Amino acid sequence: MAIAREQEVDAVSEPVLNAPVEKAARVNAASRRTGVGPWVRSRTLTQGYCLLIGAFLLVRGGSTLLAGASFARPGDGWRAAFQIAIAALLLLSSGSRPAAYRAVLAVGATYAIVTVLGVVNGHDVLGTIPVDTRDKIVHPALAILATVACIFDASRAPRAARRAAGHRRLAKQHPGREIDDCRALPERSLQVIPAHVE
Repeated sequence: MAIAREQEVDAVSEPVLNAPVEKAARVNAASRRTGVGPWVRSRTLTQGYCLLIGAFLLVRGGSTLLAGASFARPGDGWRAAFQIAIAALLLLSSGSRPAAYRAVLAVGATYAIVTVLGVVNGHDVLGTIPVDTRDKIVHPALAILATVACIFDASRAPRAARRAAGHRRLAKQHPGREIDDCRALPERSLQVIPAHVE
């Protein structure tokens, strides 16, 4: 009697447990066809900051140098060189989550200091980098965005660790599945409650 009941429970629970995995496989297969979706979802906010702000600063600094910036003190050439250096740091750090987080944290702190020095000195930073009206808006904005990105990623770290543990548990339960098939599962589906048979 107990064996028959156990077989009945297994027959009912098997499709229930497999359904989220099947759904995840379909979702990830569709995402892989688009190409961009999985790449975007796999990036953190600090990595996005590195790519977007890095590209912005690279274009801004590069265009200033190409326009024949002056390296007098203060001069636009020093500001352009500073922007290109920050852009290089951000872009080179964008491939790794820990590196991106540290780079954004450093850049945010740097621009916060530059903002304060620009306000104190009025028109330049340490007599080298000129500060105009646009810089007085851009510098604090970059510092604030960096702070928000770091706080957001730091708050998501514990949840990401729990989900990673759930993915590993599901991979062990379904060895025939690819790990990618588990990434689209909702968090509640990562908790599998075993059935108890009396």
